[in-house]
Amino acid sequence: MKKSLRALLLSVLLLGVLPLWSQPAQAQSGRQVYAFYFGWWTGDSWNDGRLSDRPQVPYSSWDGAAIARQIDQARSAGIDAFIMSWFGPKNNNLTHQSFNILLDQASARGFKAGAALDMQEGGYNASTGEVIESLTYLISDRAQHPAYLRFNGKPVIYFWNQKRFSVGDWQYIRNQVDPNRDTIWVAEGTDTSFIPTFDGLYLFNTAWSSNPAATAQQYLAATQAAGGWWYTPTVLPGWDESALAGRTNPTDPQDRGGAQFLVNSWNGAISSGAGVILIVSWNEYFENSHIEPSQVHGTLALDTLRSLIAAWKGTTPPPAPAAQPVQSFPEGTPVLTPSVSLLNVRSGPGTENALIGSMESGQQFAVTGEQGGWYSVDYNGQTGWVSGEYAIVTGGAVASSGGGTSSGSNALGTPTGVQATTRNILNFRSAPGQSSTIYEFIPFQTALDVVGRSADSQWIKVNFNGRSGWIAAEYANLSGDLNSAPVTD
Repeated sequence: MKKSLRALLLSVLLLGVLPLWSQPAQAQSGRQVYAFYFGWWTGDSWNDGRLSDRPQVPYSSWDGAAIARQIDQARSAGIDAFIMSWFGPKNNNLTHQSFNILLDQASARGFKAGAALDMQEGGYNASTGEVIESLTYLISDRAQHPAYLRFNGKPVIYFWNQKRFSVGDWQYIRNQVDPNRDTIWVAEGTDTSFIPTFDGLYLFNTAWSSNPAATAQQYLAATQAAGGWWYTPTVLPGWDESALAGRTNPTDPQDRGGAQFLVNSWNGAISSGAGVILIVSWNEYFENSHIEPSQVHGTLALDTLRSLIAAWKGTTPPPAPAAQPVQSFPEGTPVLTPSVSLLNVRSGPGTENALIGSMESGQQFAVTGEQGGWYSVDYNGQTGWVSGEYAIVTGGAVASSGGGTSSGSNALGTPTGVQATTRNILNFRSAPGQSSTIYEFIPFQTALDVVGRSADSQWIKVNFNGRSGWIAAEYANLSGDLNSAPVTD
């Protein structure tokens, strides 16, 4: 009869084969807490009707000031690093841009950041060759950044959806990019067949478990029994993915119960004896596993973790940061938030007009009009103008200076009846072609009206966020006959 997992764990401990991340009780300074982090948010993301909560201050993932604020909030609770979902450097996609900003901001704040190579999206890391390119770049470049997460001197790399490739494929990939095992690879899920090609496992979702302690101990033992040495037990505040229709085998919603589920999840994770704990997540709002200060839950999760982490590490919990003021506006009011750290405010729509002040990231102002890509706002009792290129507008429609409504400088095209749904976070461009200007990023799974196409049908013209622009056809699912759309390039 096979030994139970609990017996396997006991035998491992008796043999003295302690995992490197398992620290003696007195060596509490070595204990670490990571939080899974997502850098794919745009200003338009927060208008998604499937969201039941939003950050206290909405942001875009390319805003360095917003990332700095998030790092400061995480550090205040004792979190040591973000593990960020990363698509690789391909197309200079939004996750790559925000990961670079995250590393720089982390370096300035004594924080760390590691990558979780994401293989879920169709257009990224879709072949072993693309994965090799992403990992070669990560190991040789980004992992050499002073803020990149290391454990015992080795860069730590998490993976998402590694089941896209076989165990044999992964053996080939690792032999190509890391034959000497100079990095730490952590696969997602319960399938131990990926060990020992990977060094260990993590579980992204444990909301299904009614006994967090037993789950943490079970998969720690399973990891070791398969020859792995790294397992980071998962802590969640709650879970609810019910708004994401069409998911296969969804997890039943797990109510937060205030912070009770978070406390139970934390206590279960640390009972395993692991020296590294993984919180899922900092800011996954679609699955409602976020601990970031939010409009619905406030700072409760972070405040709860602050005490739990300090007790586990044997430190004094730092004081909570001052709460961010959250302004309220009448329903239907268009609201502008800077997408950069500091945004100039001028007396008129254009850089030739006098500078009358500035606004900081996180501040919000009621929008009173739009002209030529510039927005007028109520700025300290006077009308001020800011460039729409560096701002996010949410809420109601914006009245243009010539009457009517507008949300951008381009006229909307006429829908053809064909729809395109994004399969990735896509660049929204001014013209077909990789060298054209990027207006902004279109979120994953956004349905768009097609208004035209390029002659070779490699590019699609769509309406998004108040204007027409172009996306690459290969990264969209089409509903209807694209050939029926007019050639408009």
